[in-house]
Amino acid sequence: MPVCEIQSALLFKKTYNEDCGVLNNRRPNTVSDTTTLGGDTNMQEEPTTTSGQAPESAPFIRARPHHFQFAFKVMPQFVNYDPKKFRDAALTNKLPGILRNLWMRIGEELPESERQLPGELTSVTDEIHGYTRVIVLMPPAERPNECIYIAVFLRIPFLALFDKSKIETRILTLERSYPLEGRPTNAVCTISAEGTHGIFGVGPDDLEGFKSWTADFIKDK
Repeated sequence: MPVCEIQSALLFKKTYNEDCGVLNNRRPNTVSDTTTLGGDTNMQEEPTTTSGQAPESAPFIRARPHHFQFAFKVMPQFVNYDPKKFRDAALTNKLPGILRNLWMRIGEELPESERQLPGELTSVTDEIHGYTRVIVLMPPAERPNECIYIAVFLRIPFLALFDKSKIETRILTLERSYPLEGRPTNAVCTISAEGTHGIFGVGPDDLEGFKSWTADFIKDK
């Protein structure tokens, strides 16, 4: 296992095990002794429209690093570090506190000026089409390429006890995009376990619409 994966695993284990009330209500003011999980916070993709291209007239407005790191760099690693533990935490309503702790840990890796509080970061969980679906409700998205919601789908059959390759995970996101025809636009996207980002197209406006969209998507998988 590469060194960076070992350090990530140590951080994730610590995040799962610590008291969920310890970090949630304070702003981190020290740099932690763990590695920066997502690499260079300035290495962000150029924001795109739902067609996949940034409009020529639009300024390049970067997503805020804390928001971007959590959604695109750390969450795919965190989900796939231990999918069963992630699912069990969601089903026992422990996941919201764990996610807020993880958010604060990420902040400890960033310059103080780039840190954000987790605000109303939380999650909702249900079972649909043979999958456990966990939707993470992010702090408000203010810039293009910031996530509004993250949907994690997990299917962990009995055989996964003996063969982890049997575990299925999928991550879909609803993100802010550049306005189309003068009105704000959301985009539905996907993130692989390795952090590869793909765009499906124009997305819904609210949580119920995102639930419906993701349910229709996973039904055929």
